[in-house]
Amino acid sequence: MVKGRVPRTKDFTVNFRDDWEPSEKCAVQAAQARILQCMPLLAPLLPVKMSIEQLMPSCVVDIAPIIVAQFLDGRTGMSYGFLAYQLPTGPVEKCTKCTVLVTRSGCDKTSPHPNDDWILLSFDPDSLMLEVSRSLGDITSPSFDSWLILSQAAANVALARRFKAAGRSRRYVDMVENQGVALCHFHGFVRRAALPANVAYFGQDRLPLPCGSVESAVLTIQEKAAIAEKVLSCDRDVDYAGDVHVEPDHGCVVSCDFETLERIAGDSKFGLRYFETYKCGPAANGRCGCAGAGAGAGKAKGKGKGACGPLGLFEEWVPGAEPEP
Repeated sequence: MVKGRVPRTKDFTVNFRDDWEPSEKCAVQAAQARILQCMPLLAPLLPVKMSIEQLMPSCVVDIAPIIVAQFLDGRTGMSYGFLAYQLPTGPVEKCTKCTVLVTRSGCDKTSPHPNDDWILLSFDPDSLMLEVSRSLGDITSPSFDSWLILSQAAANVALARRFKAAGRSRRYVDMVENQGVALCHFHGFVRRAALPANVAYFGQDRLPLPCGSVESAVLTIQEKAAIAEKVLSCDRDVDYAGDVHVEPDHGCVVSCDFETLERIAGDSKFGLRYFETYKCGPAANGRCGCAGAGAGAGKAKGKGKGACGPLGLFEEWVPGAEPEP
C-alpha cells in the first residue's frame, strides 16, 4: 500500500524479461527513440544527478543514517525531473492496463543508456508492475516520481474515456489511444503567454507540493477531473491537447503530445523566473481582466464567469476562449 513514502521496488510485481514479443519490442524502441529525440531541448531543464554527499551534509548522513536510508531506499543519489512516454492504450473504453516507459532511478536523465536505463511501469485494476530487461540485474529502483507518473497516466485514460463518450476533443483521444503521451517534469516554468491556448494549466494558486509525493499525485487526478468538466461544459468542441501542472516554487509537470512538449520546452526556464507570469496581469482575450479585484470584475466586463483564482491572485485556464496561435 502507498503510505506517502518514496516508491520502492517491493511495491511492484517485478518481471525480469528477455522474451519480448516483436510488437512489444517495436513499441518500446519507438518510445525510446522519441524520448531521446526530445531530450536535447529538455537537457537545460534537467540538472545532472547529485550524490548523497551533494544532497546532504556529511554530519546528517553520519548522525542519522537510518533517515537517509529510509528516504533513498538504497539509491546512491537523486536526479531532478523526468521524461517518460505513456504508451498508446488502444481503445480507451477497453483499456485495462496502462504502461509507461521511464528511465530507472539514478541514471543520467539527459543521456540514458540505450539498453540498461529503461523500466516499464504498468498498472491494472489489481496490481502495479515493473518490467525490466534482464541485463539490468538488480538495478530496478523506480523513479522517485513514480506515483505522480502513474497518476498522470491513469488520469489521461480517464479523460480520454470521457471525451470519447461525449464525442469531444478527438485530438486528445487519438493521442492517448494511438500516439502515446509525453510525461515530463522539470524544476522550472514555462512562460504562461507561450502556452498553446489548448493546453490547460492548474496548480498555480495551490500550496507548493513535492512532485514525488502522494499529495501531488492526488491533486493531479482532482485537477484533471476539473479540466474535463471545463472542456465538456464549453459551448464548442475544444481541441484539447494536454495540461501543465504548475507547482509553486518548485516546477512543472507536463502531459501532452511530444510536439507540444518540444514547443513548451523552448519557452521554459530552469528556476523560478517564469512563475510570476501566472499572476493576474493585463486583460487577455478570454482571460479575467480583474488584476486581482476578484471574480465579479470579470463578470462585469462581459467575460462570463471570472477567470481569476479564488483570491484574485492568479489567472485560470479558460477552455476555448482563445484561438490556437
